[in-house]
Amino acid sequence: MKRLIFLLCSLMLVSVVYAQVNKKYRAKRDYWPSYQHTATLGLGGTYFYGDVAGGPFQRPPIPEGLMPETIRYAVTGTYKYKFHPRFNLRLSLSYARISGADSLTSGKQSRNLHFRSEIIEFSPMIEFYVVRERFPTKMRWGRWMANRRPTRDFSWYFAAGISGLYFNPKARYQDEWVELQPLGTEGQGLDGTERYNRVAFAIPTCMGFQFMYNQKWSFGFETGLRWVFSDYLDDVSTDYYDQEVLRAVNGAAAADLGDRSFSGSEAGSSRGNPNQFDSYLFAQITISRKIRPPR
Repeated sequence: MKRLIFLLCSLMLVSVVYAQVNKKYRAKRDYWPSYQHTATLGLGGTYFYGDVAGGPFQRPPIPEGLMPETIRYAVTGTYKYKFHPRFNLRLSLSYARISGADSLTSGKQSRNLHFRSEIIEFSPMIEFYVVRERFPTKMRWGRWMANRRPTRDFSWYFAAGISGLYFNPKARYQDEWVELQPLGTEGQGLDGTERYNRVAFAIPTCMGFQFMYNQKWSFGFETGLRWVFSDYLDDVSTDYYDQEVLRAVNGAAAADLGDRSFSGSEAGSSRGNPNQFDSYLFAQITISRKIRPPR
C-alpha cells in the first residue's frame, strides 16, 4: 500500500513538473502560423537615377550626383503572407512620382532638359528575415493592446522579386505639362522606328526594419532600388534627331522639347546614354497590421 501511494505521488509530481515545463516552453515558442497575414502602408519618397541627372550623359557617382531637389513622393500598399518563419510572399502596389532636371547639375546645364513622371508599380517579392519576428502561442484577437507585447520587438529583412510598371514622362511646355512619348523627341516613330513602350519590367530590391508595438501593430522603415529594363523613364536615351524634320512631321512641341540646349545641337550628337538603363530609389516609413485569420 505504501509503495502504491508513493508511486501515485511520484506520478502526480512528475505530471505537475511536466505541465509547468511544457507551459513555459509553449509560452516561449514561436507560433508563426497564427500570424501569417499582414497589411502594410508605406509613405515616403523617390529619387531618380538616369540620364537627366549627374555628369555629362553618364550616371553620377553616389553621393556626388545626389540632388535633394528631385525627391518626390511615393505611396505603397502591401499584403504579406508568411509561409515560413523566415520568408514572406508580398504583393505591393505603388503610386509614385520621379523627376529630374539638368539645371540642377554642374555638367549638363547647357542641355537644359527636365522631366517628371508618375509611376504605377506592381511588385511580387519574397522577403527573407535575417532577424525574424517571434510570437507566443496564445492568441486573443480583439483584446491585444500595448500590454500584450510580442516576444521580440525588432525584425530585419531583405526582399527581391520582379515588378511591372507604367510610366509617362512629361515636360513643361508653354505653361503646361506635355506628354513626351507621343512626340517622339528622339525621332521615335520615324525612319521605321517605333515609339518606346511606357510599360516596363524591373527588378525590385529592398531592405527593411520593423519594430513591433504589440501583436497587431508594427512600424518600420524600408528602402530599395528598382532596376528598370528601360532607358526612357526620363524620355532621354540616344541621339538628337533632325529638328527641322521633327518640326515638320511631329510639330513644334516635338522639336522644341527634343532640343532645349542653349546653343542648339547637331543631329546625331549624343542626347543621352543608351548603354545604361534607368533606376529609382524608394524610401518609406511603414505601418503594418496583422490581419485576423478566418475562424
